[in-house]
Amino acid sequence: MKRGEVLALAGRRTEAEERLCAVAGGDLRPLEGPANLDRQTHELVQIAALVALDGPLVSWVAQLDAADEAQLDLEQVLGALAAVAPIVGTLRVVSAGARIVRATGLTEDTSSA
Repeated sequence: MKRGEVLALAGRRTEAEERLCAVAGGDLRPLEGPANLDRQTHELVQIAALVALDGPLVSWVAQLDAADEAQLDLEQVLGALAAVAPIVGTLRVVSAGARIVRATGLTEDTSSA
């Protein structure tokens, strides 16, 4: 028996477990309100989501503005790309890199390709 099953039988689920079970059942109300993340982590998660979804340029512009306000630097953004690369694959990471370059006004360096 898994921990959640044991706790459910004993009626002793934590609040987070109850909320997660509600979300798994299609109830999104437990997600309302602020995320329980610090500002920088929140922005990095948003960046990871944009990579995974192959977000459009306009979304990258807005997200990088928010990341800048949270005092994230490009090294941290690159860290997020590196962290999701094994999950989302090279094509999504390259696409995200190109959109980040465009959104920040950098020019692509094609000499190393």
